[in-house]
Parts: sequence; C-alpha cells; structure tokens
Amino acid sequence: MAYKQPKTWDEMTGHERNALVAEEVMGWHEPFIIDPAGELWGHHPTKGYQAVPLVTTDHNAAYEMEEEIKRRGLSWHYGKQLHIDIVCQGEHLSSTFDECFALAHATLDQRCLAALRAMGVEI
Repeated sequence: MAYKQPKTWDEMTGHERNALVAEEVMGWHEPFIIDPAGELWGHHPTKGYQAVPLVTTDHNAAYEMEEEIKRRGLSWHYGKQLHIDIVCQGEHLSSTFDECFALAHATLDQRCLAALRAMGVEI
C-alpha cells in the first residue's frame, strides 16, 4: 500500500499519513502493507519490515520523528515551519512566551506537516 499524492492531508487516511511521514521524514521504504489485524508495516532503513510508527496518533512516535529531523540537521527548518504554521500563520516571525507555549502544544498533525515541509514535501 502506498500513499497516493496529490491528496491533501485532510483527504489521506491515517495509514497514508503515517506511510508518507515514515518514508519522507524517517527514511522508511515501500512497499507499505496492512496486515490482517489492520496494522501498517513498512521497511525500516536498517531493521527490515516493522510496524510503521503511528506519528499522527502516538506522541512517542512523533518524538522519534522529531529526533530524526534533528539527526538530519533540519531542526531549524522544522522549528521555522512549526512557527509559521502555528504562531504567525504566514506572517512575520517573532517569539513571545505565549508563542513558544503554542509551539510546545502543537498537535501531532501540525508536527507531521511541519516535518514534511522541512523535508521539502508540500502537502
């Protein structure tokens, strides 16, 4: 199962969203398959087939995604995207305490979309 672009984020299923983030941000490979229990599996870059991290619903998995962003040296790009998407919604960048608090409370979807944009994927 592969995600089919050019669907929008809102049009994608949870499995499609997780597969997209796993591939584009975390380095996983196709083919992505859904097992009989409904779990999404993909090819981890170093560990073979495993259950795909549920980055859109599991905070621990989203943290792993953010660690991969950091490992790739894209923390600044990721942080900038979160700031643009959450705080200023496309306007000037600034950083008050309230804005920093808003970033700390970004939803998993907001984090996933910012990670994709940091990788150059527009969705």
